[in-house]
Amino acid sequence: MTTIEELEQRLTEVEDRLAIYQLLMTYGPSADSGSDDVVRAIHTEDAEYDSGLETFYGAEGIGDMIAYLPLHRDIMAGGSAHMATLPVVKIEGDRAVAFCHGQLLRFDKANDDRAPSNAWPDACAPCDLVIFEGWCVGAVPLPAEALDAPINALERDEDPDGRWRKAVNEALAGAYQDLFARIDMLILLAAPDWETVGRWRQEQEAGLRQAGEGAGVMDEAAVARFIQHYERLTRHILEEMPDRADMVLRLSADRSCDAVQSRPATAQNGLPAHDLSTT
Repeated sequence: MTTIEELEQRLTEVEDRLAIYQLLMTYGPSADSGSDDVVRAIHTEDAEYDSGLETFYGAEGIGDMIAYLPLHRDIMAGGSAHMATLPVVKIEGDRAVAFCHGQLLRFDKANDDRAPSNAWPDACAPCDLVIFEGWCVGAVPLPAEALDAPINALERDEDPDGRWRKAVNEALAGAYQDLFARIDMLILLAAPDWETVGRWRQEQEAGLRQAGEGAGVMDEAAVARFIQHYERLTRHILEEMPDRADMVLRLSADRSCDAVQSRPATAQNGLPAHDLSTT
C-alpha cells in the first residue's frame, strides 16, 4: 500500500520535472523575441551556453548575447524560431540532467524563403563541426578609393553616385567582421574567374527552372542582373582571400579541383592542425 510519504515523493518528482520543462522551454521564445531580461533570469551565474560558434558564460553573458550580439539580432530580424522536443530528464536528489533535440530552419532556394517547418532537419547538440557556407563568407571591405568607378552596368545605371556600394562596404566592415572572426578555419572554393562564376550561377538557376517549382526562380536575364550585385565583392575575394584563407581549393571550369593550397599548420580552438602541400 502506498504511503503518504511515497505519494509526496512522487508528487515532488512530478513537480520538479514540470519546473524543468518550463525552464527549458522558456529560453526559445525569450531568445526569439529578444527578451534578454527573461534569459538572464532563467540562468545562474555559473551557466554556460555553447552556441556551436562561441560559448557564453553566466546569466549576464548569455543575456548580453540576446541583447547585443549582431548575429543573434540578424537571426531575429529574419524570423528566429527555436523549436525543441520534450526533454528527457534524469533527476538525482537536488540535481538534474536534461537533453532534447532542436530543429534547424532550412532555406528553400527555389522559393527564396524558409522551407516549411516539416522539412527542417533535426540537430542534436553538441555539434562536432558546423559548416558555415555562403557566397561571400569571410569577405573583407574594399579600400574606399576602389569604390569610385562603377564595375558593371548595374552600378553605372542604378548606383551612379556610389551610395549603395559604399553602404554595403561599411556594413561589411562592421558586424559581418565580428561574425567572420568566429570562423576557426576559412576555406575558399576559388573559381577560375568571374565569368565562370556567372555561368555556374546560370546553370544552377536552370536546374531550378527545369524542376518546375518555386516562385523565386529567375530567368536568364534576371540572373544576369542579380549576379551584378556580387561582382565587385567576388572579384575582390578572388584577388585577396587566397593569401589569408586557411585553405584554397582552386576549381576548374568544370568544377573539378585543380589544386589545394593551405597555410602552415596551426591548431586553434581545439581543431587539429591543417597542413596540406599544394597539389
